[in-house]
Amino acid sequence: MKRFLLCCIIVVVGLFVGFTTYYFVANKESIKLVNESVVTQKLAIGEQVALSDMIVHDQPYKTTTIDVELSDDSVVSYDQEKNVFTAEKAGHSTLTITPSNGKFGPFVVTFTVGDGLSSEFPIFIKTAEQLSSIGTGAWSTSMHYELVADIYLTNLTWSPLASFSGSINGNNHTIYDLTINETEKPNVGFVSVLERGGVIKNLFFDNANITSYGTYTGTVVGKNSGLIALCKVSNSTILSNSSEGFTGVIAGANQFTLLTNGGVSARIAMCGVENVALTTSSFSGGIAGHNLASIIENCYVSLSSVNGTYNKFGGIVGYNQIHASSTYNQVSIILKCHANVVGVGNLTSVSGVTAHDDQTTSIFNTYSRVIFTEFTNFYVGGQADIAQEKINKVSVESLKSQATYDSYDFKNIWVMGSDFAVIDFQKAYMANSTDESIIIGGNNGNGSGNGSGTGETIPSDSNSLYEMFVEIKASPDSGKTYTISESATIDVSTPLWKSISYPLGTKTNPFTCHLLVEDGVVLTISNFSSSNVSDASFFGFIGTGGAIKNVTFTNATVSNKEADYNAVFASEISNGAAVSGCKVLNSSILGGSYAGLIAGLNKGSINNCTVENSSLTASRSTSAFGGVAGKNEGIISSTVSKSINMGLEQNANGNFGGIAGVNDGYISQTQTTLASLNLTASANIFAGGIAGKNTSQIYNSTVENSQIMVSTTRDLNYAGGITALNENFAQINKASTSRTNITAYYAGGISALNSAVISKSSAGANQTGTISGIYVGGLVSINQNGGNIDNCLVSTNISGASGAKKVCGFAYKLEEGSLITTSYSCAKISGNGDLYLDTDTPYRNWFSTNIWQNTALGYKMGKLENCLITRYNSNITYQGYGFGVDIFVGKDDVLVSEEEAKGKDNFAKFFDNGFSDTTWQFSFTALPTLK
Repeated sequence: MKRFLLCCIIVVVGLFVGFTTYYFVANKESIKLVNESVVTQKLAIGEQVALSDMIVHDQPYKTTTIDVELSDDSVVSYDQEKNVFTAEKAGHSTLTITPSNGKFGPFVVTFTVGDGLSSEFPIFIKTAEQLSSIGTGAWSTSMHYELVADIYLTNLTWSPLASFSGSINGNNHTIYDLTINETEKPNVGFVSVLERGGVIKNLFFDNANITSYGTYTGTVVGKNSGLIALCKVSNSTILSNSSEGFTGVIAGANQFTLLTNGGVSARIAMCGVENVALTTSSFSGGIAGHNLASIIENCYVSLSSVNGTYNKFGGIVGYNQIHASSTYNQVSIILKCHANVVGVGNLTSVSGVTAHDDQTTSIFNTYSRVIFTEFTNFYVGGQADIAQEKINKVSVESLKSQATYDSYDFKNIWVMGSDFAVIDFQKAYMANSTDESIIIGGNNGNGSGNGSGTGETIPSDSNSLYEMFVEIKASPDSGKTYTISESATIDVSTPLWKSISYPLGTKTNPFTCHLLVEDGVVLTISNFSSSNVSDASFFGFIGTGGAIKNVTFTNATVSNKEADYNAVFASEISNGAAVSGCKVLNSSILGGSYAGLIAGLNKGSINNCTVENSSLTASRSTSAFGGVAGKNEGIISSTVSKSINMGLEQNANGNFGGIAGVNDGYISQTQTTLASLNLTASANIFAGGIAGKNTSQIYNSTVENSQIMVSTTRDLNYAGGITALNENFAQINKASTSRTNITAYYAGGISALNSAVISKSSAGANQTGTISGIYVGGLVSINQNGGNIDNCLVSTNISGASGAKKVCGFAYKLEEGSLITTSYSCAKISGNGDLYLDTDTPYRNWFSTNIWQNTALGYKMGKLENCLITRYNSNITYQGYGFGVDIFVGKDDVLVSEEEAKGKDNFAKFFDNGFSDTTWQFSFTALPTLK
């Protein structure tokens, strides 16, 4: 009988091994995304996309199934029989594609469906046919559109879009072969008339050919009363046959709108013209034919030729005109623009900036830092010189030197090309991401009035600045622009300044002005103090359209334990508002539900701001505190947070981050340095170097030389190098920590808890910094259901604190439905507790759905695949691949010696496990790092 049982066991094991061997030999299937760089599908309502358009399933194994799950099937529905998705209504829906073959996926794709009723959910344009449909049927000219592909209009004669008041976001795509031959319409261009409030941005034109008999002729717009930004026209020709018209390469006219309370200037900002031939019979300019009481800023012109009988040409503008009346005056503004023309025909008049300048005895149009080359001797309107600020004639050769472009913003807007400075369109878009924030450069107007872009230059003496703030306090929602052109310091603790009650703006009367301090100039506000004021801050509620640039606060104190929002700058920054280039130094905040040194709640845009040597102390039972913003629902970009000290009073629960307490928006290009988050009181805490809780996107951000400390004796304490909690379809991409110490009950190098996506991120650099606690993971403490981690690095010290339970190189626990793949750990592990090089979760690969596991262990487990480890302590073990015995894959296959990690066998183990040199940096002298 014993022999019979032994034979049965041998047969069963033989069959099992045989079938397993057959599976690996025969199953060569591959499942991957069609385009791994595209994880977003943008659809118009009614548009369909097939599953096969998103994933490639080669040599499918007969038992492999594909599971499809949508987060919101009311936005996008799925037909299981046809494997087709249909866009149903505007919104977002996240698609998770999970193959039953655990070697692949899960794959996450985000659907965005647009109905055109808002700029958040525009109608997405992919084809020339769709582009031609704007203004017909249900697609009106007051709706919002976005290009998601280059458009070719070859063999199509374009009819200009009629009066347009919506928005078109080209998304840095190009329209090729625009051809217009118009004999009747007065306003000729891709758009006939762009109305006040209309926006065209991030749109390029190449090989446009325009013939017109209209009054106003341009490539982008015939007549502009709105905003044209970040557009370029190249390799094109324009022929205007009107003897009384105005022609510009970007717009025929840039035209002020007169209102009962003043008016609104049109704006052309950050646009480029390259290799364009211009032939006209009247006024023409490289950017605009006619500029009426409006603004052209940060633009460049390079024309291949200018011709035409009776052509009166200006390098930037043909006719630059003032709006003048007995009650209201507004000037035209041209700043930080340059023009170069290769071939100038026998024209009636040629000037470097504008052919005709309309000025009165009391009002002068404004020119600032404008450059033209030696194609003409004249500056403005036939004058060989002009008593305005910095109009410079230079040689063509000097255009190749960055020193020529005095005060141009090469950090956020400009970059040197091979022959002259050009707009860096991608960088400029990131730095000026909302329409209302495209005001870089300052508006040095001498007139005054209401509306975006109108305003006055304020002298830097204390009395003038005091009068300015008194005026703002009286009408914070005027939309007026105030420009500061000289450095000044204000001590607002004096009796005079205390007479102004703060905050300046409220929800019922928001701050919508533009307070713009020119680049290289500093406006410092010192000793601001606010206590026991609801929504305590200096500017208060910044409404849509409001903008503040280059203002510094020092020695500010804000204290209100019962306030909803506490901040130095603004209790709330609304959608469409912008704060850029600002600083908070040596300041402190106590209390509030949402608190940050820049904003309590940010729904708008915070760019290139700095916080240094400042502190925040939480006091309420529920709080969200961040070095920059308490809660972020907008954009925080290029922000630096330095030397932040964050603490809490007893039982002050909440979310705490070096940049934001809670991130529901977009955080990119941020840096947390020398931060100390000491949150060890008896409370429930989520703390992270960037955000306490992340439900959206953190991209390309770093945490350096910082301390993140929460209690190791309280089990509701979580800390991570980037965030404590990463959930709800969030994404962390290209984030890193270095020389940073993290201590918590649940501690992770990137996040303590993760149920979303972490990619191409690293915990530690060169084995510096320490992660310590009770349940510790080099990447995350717990990878929860839905947690997907790929291409991540652990290069730090990991230590078990007193009373530690589990200390692991990648993650303490892998829950069902979680995955860590293609990641590498060279961490040094020591201290108390059970120490593992990888994870405490056993049997994680082969038996994640095994019935025995479910009943014996009580839960299903996630997976850790294609991950490699360099071991520094031979006494530290790691979990195997099944039953603790190497049945299928030798445990040593996951180990990589230092010699192998530095190129012995040409990094064979890395490449065999799917590591790519496009993502990883391999070196023969150092351990692998992420690029």
